[in-house]
Amino acid sequence: MSDFSIQFTYPWLLLLIIPAVGVALFLHFRINKKFRRNRNRIISLVLHCVTCVLCITVLAGIHFDYKIPNDTNEIILLVDVSQSEEQSEQTRDEFVEDVLHMGRFDGFRMGVITFGFDQSYAVPLTDDVDDIFLRYMEAPLPQDTSGTDIAAALTYASEQFTNPVTGKIVLITDGKETDEEALSVIRSVSARGISVDTAYIASDYSGRDVSVTGVEYPDYHINPGEAFELTYTLQSSEACQAAIGIYDNGTLEGVQVVQLAAGVQSFNLDYTFDEEGLHELSFSVSAEDDVLEENNQYVSYYYLEEFNRVLIIEDTDVTGNAAQSDNFVALLEEGEYEVEVLDFADSGAAVPQEATELCRYDQVILNNVNQYDMPEGFIDILYSYVYEYGGGMLTVGGNDSQGNVHAYDQSDMYNTLLQSMLPVEIESYTPPVAVIILIDVSGSMGGDLSDGNSTMLDAAREGAYACLDALSYRDYIGIMTLSDGANVVLPLTSRTQETLIERRISEITTTSGGTVYTDPIRLACQTLGMQTDVAKRHLIIISDGEVGADQSEEYLAELSNAHDSYGLTASFVGIGMAENSSDPNYQVAEAICEATGDELTDEGVYSRLHCVSTAGDLANAITEDINSEEITSVNDEPFHPIRYADDERIFEGVSFIEHTEEGDDGSEVVEETDEMTAELGGFYGGRVRDEDYLIISGEYDVPIYAQWQFGAGNVGSYMSDLGAGGWSDAFLADAGARQLILNIVKNLMPARDIEPPEVDVSIQPGNFINRISVYDELEDGQIVRGTLSSTDGSIVVSLNEVLAAEDRNPAAYITTSLNADNNYSRCTLVIKQPGVYTLTFEVCSADGATVYRSYSTYHVFSYSAEYADYSEDPRALLTQLASDGGGTVVEDLSNPDSIFSDFVTAIDITYDPRLPILITAIVLFLIDIAVRKFKFKWPHEIIKERRERKLEQEQDKNK
Repeated sequence: MSDFSIQFTYPWLLLLIIPAVGVALFLHFRINKKFRRNRNRIISLVLHCVTCVLCITVLAGIHFDYKIPNDTNEIILLVDVSQSEEQSEQTRDEFVEDVLHMGRFDGFRMGVITFGFDQSYAVPLTDDVDDIFLRYMEAPLPQDTSGTDIAAALTYASEQFTNPVTGKIVLITDGKETDEEALSVIRSVSARGISVDTAYIASDYSGRDVSVTGVEYPDYHINPGEAFELTYTLQSSEACQAAIGIYDNGTLEGVQVVQLAAGVQSFNLDYTFDEEGLHELSFSVSAEDDVLEENNQYVSYYYLEEFNRVLIIEDTDVTGNAAQSDNFVALLEEGEYEVEVLDFADSGAAVPQEATELCRYDQVILNNVNQYDMPEGFIDILYSYVYEYGGGMLTVGGNDSQGNVHAYDQSDMYNTLLQSMLPVEIESYTPPVAVIILIDVSGSMGGDLSDGNSTMLDAAREGAYACLDALSYRDYIGIMTLSDGANVVLPLTSRTQETLIERRISEITTTSGGTVYTDPIRLACQTLGMQTDVAKRHLIIISDGEVGADQSEEYLAELSNAHDSYGLTASFVGIGMAENSSDPNYQVAEAICEATGDELTDEGVYSRLHCVSTAGDLANAITEDINSEEITSVNDEPFHPIRYADDERIFEGVSFIEHTEEGDDGSEVVEETDEMTAELGGFYGGRVRDEDYLIISGEYDVPIYAQWQFGAGNVGSYMSDLGAGGWSDAFLADAGARQLILNIVKNLMPARDIEPPEVDVSIQPGNFINRISVYDELEDGQIVRGTLSSTDGSIVVSLNEVLAAEDRNPAAYITTSLNADNNYSRCTLVIKQPGVYTLTFEVCSADGATVYRSYSTYHVFSYSAEYADYSEDPRALLTQLASDGGGTVVEDLSNPDSIFSDFVTAIDITYDPRLPILITAIVLFLIDIAVRKFKFKWPHEIIKERRERKLEQEQDKNK
């Protein structure tokens, strides 16, 4: 006990002692001296004064304060002794010594746990901390220091406290985890009342360190003998030269020497797998003065499978062509594909009912099939097959038995699940057009229309809005005004900039001047002629026809030349103009239309001359004009498809048109164009979702073939047909075009086997620790037998039995097994030797004699994550651990005072003595009364009297 003190809640009440004692003394001294010197009086006075004092201290709130040492404080130092800390061992041990030295004071109980992949209780919690550091230095290390499992170490340390509420863990580590996640357990540790401080001991290696950190394969299916680009990643602490050896199934395939800069770099290597099956690829790096060998070898694998199973789906009832897939099947069989045809028209055909049934095929081809041809629920199965399982899908167009568009019909495709799977949006294709609207803003255009609701200029603006609405996203629109001269309101602008276009139309608000056509028409023709990426060019003149000076020869010649040069067409919308061939204004409009090659209709009126009297009529006339066949018609002449994306896998073996140019030295230079030599007869309209998906195009970037990744699978859309008698007949007569179709099918194949495994297994890979879950439903008497084996057969581990530490293979073992207790649902596997391993699972009878189903997969391990690339600062982990653990980060390793600052080293005690004091006061008060009322003798007087009486008795007896 220390720091004892007497305290009062109301100390000013102690002043009552003075009057209380004063009154008692005053009354005492008023008594005659003869009587006040009486023993009883004096005792009564003392008892009275003491009683008063005791009662007043009770009123003043007396209490005693003192401290006692807190012997429940406990600290465990959790020290990382994994191999990555070897170069920081001295710094770490000096910090541990400082902490243990400071803990000798204030009654702390301290202990030390060392950990790597497992833990060792080096020094159990003890009060005797004088020699604890020596005991720590002499204690054996954990059995396995090749990894770091901070989570397991924290859990183990939290279980060693006798007083968790006053306990603290000091985590001393470099923050590098090889397995599990410390953040997943820190809150459970904190919930027990244990706080966690962290101290960062850097494990940065001095000197050069070069390591292989990763390997990447293409995200598409690789075929035997096919060259592909293999990417591997190296990390170096400084610039140097390194040699990379590549081994395939143990055979050295080559050595590549590279120049490294400090940091992470990726390198590409052209590689080819000669045969199918497992390829265990090992990348070994060597560099001069490399301080770490543990991370110099990286193991990976690729299992090369043949994907050639194709299902073609058709509906011959709709197409009316029973042989529509014959040529396609023959072509695929030439490419060594195994082809099956499913005809929805065949009532006896076995239509898959589950997505897993479709997974027997590597690719599904919809040959002229839309969603409405499919049986109920089949589209959902197909969607799951592609999106979830990763199957490939190709859609091919075609017509129905009536010659109408079928598979790619816009109305049938709109808002369907099948449309959402395609890289193109189906639409009615119109070739891109550039339109200039030339609006008369002369003074006469300010006059009212016959309906009296708007002016002629208002109607012209409504016509411009109608034109904008009638155009497609691939079109261009420009706006000019004419009066005495020409004014460009909006240069030719893409239809997609709708907001800008609408704003410019609304800005046409004033009318003035006369009407002169020559300069405006000339400027409009020149502007349209310079727009080269369109198929059609069209001029719309909106005017009341009140022309001033006749300059028709000039502008009619301009229109005629533009029509002859680039196919310009022109329309005239006469506001308030009567259809009267004798009217001069009508004759001017008629001549404009004639100049661009228009002919008379059956009614004897030029097809592009519109006479309107209301704003509504004007808008309808322009909409009809834009949607006319002359503007929207597609050139149905054969064309050469164009290579839009430079994809070597798609265009391998495809021939392209070459043209010859004269070089600088006068010699002939042959250059290959992007136009295929084969001609395609036609295509169906579509709009690619993004230009990144477009592979083959027609003129003006119309999609002919597009492809994208949809979920886990790939989907391609060929926007023409492949049936006999269609657009592709002449196309497929070309050997390069036939190879193109085969390349398209090959490119859509999955990158991995999509057939669901017979045994439902999930593997959660870590670094050393791997958790395996089996979700299979077992029948009575069935078990799951699991085996891990290395590719060379040197390591074989049963997943059904946990062996004792001395019996198990340290390279690979299990810590929890597949057994009846967990219904063969989970096990934990530890792998420490680099290599590729085969995991096999069999659902079999209890005696293993009968195997009902089985599944095999591969797992790879390279090296401990202690030596991997840590792009994140490990101090961030320690900061988060301290925050979640209710502790702090030790910033200054040379002064770890903060570890002890939040401990309560002494317990403050407050004792309330008022009840005992009151009892004492009452007892003294009663004694006071007794003294006053009764005579009594002191003990020594009683003893004296007894002695005298005894002496008298002896004297009387002697007489």
